[in-house]
Formats: sequence, C-alpha cells, structure tokens
Amino acid sequence: MDKLKLIKLKEGLVTFFAPDVRFYSRGIFLEPAWAPVFYNPRMKLSRDIGVVIVEAFSDYLNRQELVVIEPLSATGIRGLRYLIENKGRVSKLILNDHNPLSYNVIRTNIKINKIEDFVEAYNLDAELLLYKLRSEGVRPDIIDLDPFGSPSYFLDTALKVIKHRGMICMTATDLPPLFGTYPLTAYRRYMAKVYRTEFYKECGVRILIGFVAREAARLDKGIYPLYSQATDHYIRLCVLVLKSRKEGLKALNKVGFLTYCNNCLFRNSSHGKIDSDCPICGNKVKVMGPLWLGTLWDKKFVKMALKSYIKKQYLDKRGVKLLRTMISEVDAPPFYYKTDTIAHKYMFSREISPTLIVEVHAKLGYASSLTHFDNKGFRSPLPIDDLVKLMKKVR
Repeated sequence: MDKLKLIKLKEGLVTFFAPDVRFYSRGIFLEPAWAPVFYNPRMKLSRDIGVVIVEAFSDYLNRQELVVIEPLSATGIRGLRYLIENKGRVSKLILNDHNPLSYNVIRTNIKINKIEDFVEAYNLDAELLLYKLRSEGVRPDIIDLDPFGSPSYFLDTALKVIKHRGMICMTATDLPPLFGTYPLTAYRRYMAKVYRTEFYKECGVRILIGFVAREAARLDKGIYPLYSQATDHYIRLCVLVLKSRKEGLKALNKVGFLTYCNNCLFRNSSHGKIDSDCPICGNKVKVMGPLWLGTLWDKKFVKMALKSYIKKQYLDKRGVKLLRTMISEVDAPPFYYKTDTIAHKYMFSREISPTLIVEVHAKLGYASSLTHFDNKGFRSPLPIDDLVKLMKKVR
C-alpha cells in the first residue's frame, strides 16, 4: 500500500480507496490504466446500472441470498456496490485480482466498509480462482467479468462455473475489432467477420452475443440476453445461462448473418441462403457474422431495472433515460438507421430529426423507436428505398 498514491472516494453508498489518477497522469493526459491499480471514474454510470441489474435479477428469478463473483476486481468497487447497495439480496461476495497491489486495496476497502463477514478476497489468476471455487462446489448466481479489453479470454471458464439460471455480465472495451475497424482481430478473437457500418455499435453487441451463444452451446448450455448496452468506450452485456442442450440449440437458431450494401445502405439478416448482390442497387454486398439476430433485451427485466434505478435517487440521472430508451427498442426492428448517413448518401439538403421520423412511423402504424446506441439513430421496419421515399415527404 505504501507504493500507491491513494485517495479516499465515495461512489454510490460505498466509501473506498483508489489510486489518484492525477498523480499517475502524463502531462495533461489522464489514463486510468497507467496507475498500478486500475480504477476508472468514467465507468460510474456502468456501475450504477450494474447495481440495479443485480436487484432486477433477484426480482426476475425471485432469488435471494445471491452469490456474486468478480474475478477481475481491481479496487473491488463494482462488487462492493453490488453487496452494499443490494442489502438482503447479495449474501456472499467473492473479489479477486491477480495484482498483489490490487489485492491489498481490496482488503482495505472491505475493512473500511466493515463487511468482512460477507466478502472473501483472493490474489489469484482469474481462471484459477473460478476453477478453484468450482472444485469446492461453489456455483455462483452472478459472475461479472470486467476486464481491460476483451471478456472472451475468461468466458469459457465462467460458463463452466456459473449455476443453472445464473447470470454472466461482461464488459468489452476492445471496441475497434468489434466495431469493424480491425476485422482480422475480430475474426481471430470472436470467430466472426465484421465490417464498419453506420450501425457499428449494434453490430458489435450482436457479434459478442453470438460468440457467447456459440461458446455456451459447445458446453451444452443456452443463453438468453437480459441486457445489452454500447455507450462511451465500452459494451456491456448480461445473459441468463441455462444448462440445457435444448436451450443451447434454441440460442444457436438465433445466430445468423447480416448482408449489408454500403452503396445504398440496404441491410438484411438471414439464417440461410445469402445473395451476393444487393436487391436494390445491384452492388456487391458485405456479409457479416455469425452474429446474434434475436432480441437484445428482456423487456420485463429492463423494466425492473428501471424501477430500481428510479427508486435509488442517488444514481446518475442519465441511467433513467438510457433504460427508458432501451425499453422502447425491445420490440422495434434490428439494425438501426442514421439520419446523417441517409442525408449524406441520398443528398438531402438537411438532416431530419430522428424523433420526427419515429413520430411519422407511429402515425403510419409502423413499429419504430430511437436507439440508445446513437443519438442520430432510429429503428424502422422499412427497406431503405421505401424509407428514403418516406423521409423525402417529411423533409
């Protein structure tokens, strides 16, 4: 601890010690990864939402006394908030970090919050910890993977350890591969082809879920997405894991491919035959996948999370808007459009408000919504040629 420059902070209802990011800055640049122990204050909103997701999971399955494991804990703040801000729901919290400095910070933060009776702390490799707990008969209700980079390295072990009808949450910050900037890395890491599109955030989420579904099916398990988010510099995903070959096949049947034309913006998803030519303009299409073609959220679950979020008035108010937008997206079509991309491609004199487009869709009886992925995005069931005709009428 003497080697660290720590400061005392409060986040949510938890007081804790974390590295002073300013002390480890390089000139005017602040990067949490430069500190000997990782703590990113910009992820507070993610942790706020994580708190209510734990409560929603408890209510969703009517399950109390949850066992929660965070194998990559750093300061432990995420897991500590799950425990302290969900009293009576989380009965046991297991924190771990391979970094000895992080381990010492975790122990200090447990002590100052006086929760030693509810928390175990380890200084082990993340996968080794999970296998150790499995050998001891520990089957957690929730495993939260919050690595620096990709969760893919830890997913296999987490799927083997999680209990039936448990939840695995994960953060992915390796966005360039998932968003199509580095397609070869995505192909190697997630075994999927992805290209850059205007709806790249949704593609990234669906690539990740598709990978999780395939990894789970290999272990005779199925997954069901409860919550998906792509904002700022990360993707956040929570899935229900079901120990069932039938559920594994059911999930695999929701994995398919996307064809996309960057000439006219046509897009279409498919589980079967894929045409190489765009049916609208005749241009060669790009094929992406395998990726998830099912729903990204469980509406009941997200509504429960929203109810909890509103109740906890100390949380970041941005979360309420985010969750409400997601609820509106659940029943709307996949693969959103963007007003600026359409305006540029079809040479509109100005962009049209996505809110106005959604209102026009509603008047015509079409399922449509805004999207949390992009403030210029909207969802529409119309093919691009019909959508452009509609937008020209409302300009």
